[in-house]
Amino acid sequence: MESTSKDPWNVSNTKLQVLADHTHNWEDYQVIMKHLWEKLTLKGKEWKRIAKAMHVMDYLVKNGAPRVIQDLKDDLYKIRNF
Repeated sequence: MESTSKDPWNVSNTKLQVLADHTHNWEDYQVIMKHLWEKLTLKGKEWKRIAKAMHVMDYLVKNGAPRVIQDLKDDLYKIRNF
């Protein structure tokens, strides 16, 4: 997923909005969130990818389906480590 790549720049808001739109489809939502949660389990040397995953999650909370908020609330303990 480009939004969590090793590239030194963030993904564009246009592409983030496409992801946010896809969170309204259950199958797409599951793929997106699974990918983001996997990025949060990376080792510290992959800090850019972790930060990008957090950035995408932040965007999805503000612009994605309401279930994003509930999902993050349910697994908040995974995020509190950061």
